[in-house]
Amino acid sequence: MLPPLSYEVEGGLRGTLRPFLAVDCRVTMVRQADDITLTAMTTPTRSSSPVAEGQTGVRLDRWLCAARFFKTRSLAKTAIDGGKVRLNGNRAKAAKEVAVGDTLTVSRGETMQTVLVIGLAERRGSATVAATLYAETEDSIRQREEARTRRTIERTSLTPPRNRPSKRARRQLIAAKTDAGRLDEGD
Repeated sequence: MLPPLSYEVEGGLRGTLRPFLAVDCRVTMVRQADDITLTAMTTPTRSSSPVAEGQTGVRLDRWLCAARFFKTRSLAKTAIDGGKVRLNGNRAKAAKEVAVGDTLTVSRGETMQTVLVIGLAERRGSATVAATLYAETEDSIRQREEARTRRTIERTSLTPPRNRPSKRARRQLIAAKTDAGRLDEGD
């Protein structure tokens, strides 16, 4: 097992990760994006690196699959094409290269995550390896928690019926909905 990987981003984001594979063997300065400089202290590399040596980036759809945001690469590509993934604030194509230091905004269902890329991988690995590839921003974590709390409160106020509606009650519901629709269209 490798020693922990420490990272620090100017502006307060700090952390320690337990990498499965390290990318470099010295303290490195990684590219700057929106006045954020990522400095990473890493451990010596193994021979089976997740990214080929000298490679500076990975396809966006491959990285999203490797980081376990999507189960398959085709699902990742569909989300990218649908505008659910933004790279450094802009829409991107599936073949766009992701580099360390990039910011991704991923929208899945009702949740939206903003993450900072801190590692590269082309192949899908275990969840512990995937967790070492990115760091979620504090603002993103706070917004997700607020949305979760709001959904929980909304769910507690809704009481589902105990039984299925009868055939007569179902017809009355359908009639009420269609009448309401007609009233909206008539305005």
